[in-house]
Amino acid sequence: MIALTAEAAPPDDAASLVLGDNLANLLVNIIILCGIILGFALVAGLAFGGLRLLAQRLWPNRVFDRPERIDFISLHLTENPRQSAESNVSSSIKVG
Repeated sequence: MIALTAEAAPPDDAASLVLGDNLANLLVNIIILCGIILGFALVAGLAFGGLRLLAQRLWPNRVFDRPERIDFISLHLTENPRQSAESNVSSSIKVG
């Protein structure tokens, strides 16, 4: 006669420590994962920078630093604000 049971044998304490079911192994693995991600980011950044430098040397003034493409948004924080008489802004909101 064959007897089957649904209960598994309880794990041995030494076996559970070897399998890595504790907090210390989890923290070590998290630190290793962070190092791997940091390594990938470093390699990707160096590759992007290297490709950009290579493109600048092979095609100067054609890819990145085009003289005709100097448009950018500027806030002009150091300039004095213009006081316009035609402004539709309420006088209680105007600053300056």
